[in-house]
This record gives sequence, structure tokens and C-alpha cells, in this order.
Amino acid sequence: MADVIQLGEGVTARGIEYLSSLSHLSRLAVQGNIDTRDEVVRALASSIFHSERLVGLDLLGAHIVSRDALRSVVGCCPNVEVVRLSGELAGDASVKTLLHLKGLRELDLVNSDFLTDEGAALLKWPKLEALW
Repeated sequence: MADVIQLGEGVTARGIEYLSSLSHLSRLAVQGNIDTRDEVVRALASSIFHSERLVGLDLLGAHIVSRDALRSVVGCCPNVEVVRLSGELAGDASVKTLLHLKGLRELDLVNSDFLTDEGAALLKWPKLEALW
């Protein structure tokens, strides 16, 4: 079973450095942590999860994480298979960004008021098994 980390409130990019010894970590959840900022997500993706290790990304409730930070994670972690987004991150622009994840199997778009017909037309991953 892959190791998962659930970030608590108050974890900053500096605090991420302490997690680098968790060599089997493959899933990142910031669900409900409304204080998670771009620099935390970028630091996690570029240090702990760099390259192939990250397979699950849960940003539900991380309302101040930008699409730029999501792009950074997708750019350095191409093997992500499960993504959970909410709010503005669950919209057309993020779907376009996620198209780079060829192995995406599960996509959860919670409160996806920002997803339009244009974004729905892009939901074409060959391995997609679940769309929520």
C-alpha cells in the first residue's frame, strides 16, 4: 500500500523539507486544508514527489492553490493517476492542464461550477475509469 500524507494547517514550504525522508510517499492530500498555498504544493511536487513517485493528488478544499501550482505538479509528476479538485480548480483550465497526465484513471471534480461544455469535451483520457 502506498503511503499517503495529509497536510495539516500551518505546514509551510519550509516544513516540507522535513518530509524528504519518506521515500515511499506517493499520494498527497491537502483536503480541507484551506491554508495550503502554491509554494507548499510546488515544494512537495519538486522535492518529495519529484518525477515518478506521485500517483495521487487530492486538492479538495485547497481553495487558494492556483492553476499555476497545479501545472507545476503535472509538469514534474507525469504518473499521477488520481486527481481530486474542487472550486475554481475543478474547471476547464485545469482539465486542459490535466490532459498531460496520460495515465489518469480517476478524476473527481467537486463543485465544478467552473466546468463548461468546452471542458467536458476534453474529458478523453484512454485509461479513465471513474469521473465524479
